[in-house]
Amino acid sequence: MLEEAAALIHANEGNCEVMGKRLDEFRQRHNEFLTGFETLFETMPQAERKVVQARYRARFKAAWAKLRPGVGKCKQEPTVNLVLQKLWG
Repeated sequence: MLEEAAALIHANEGNCEVMGKRLDEFRQRHNEFLTGFETLFETMPQAERKVVQARYRARFKAAWAKLRPGVGKCKQEPTVNLVLQKLWG
């Protein structure tokens, strides 16, 4: 999911308004999964959580590095800001 969001953000770095629209579409399309995943991760035993984190750490870091420039540039755009708050608090 984070890789998909990172690709979307990266592809729309040049137009923050479009980025906001695409992020909102992403959030709506995946809202049920994202909500369920958050609940699952929060209730997962610590030992299992560490295994998952270790397994996906490199992919997470790569996706995060890809999305940071676009988020930094567009985070003040109202739709981008709202969607980011809904996605990642």
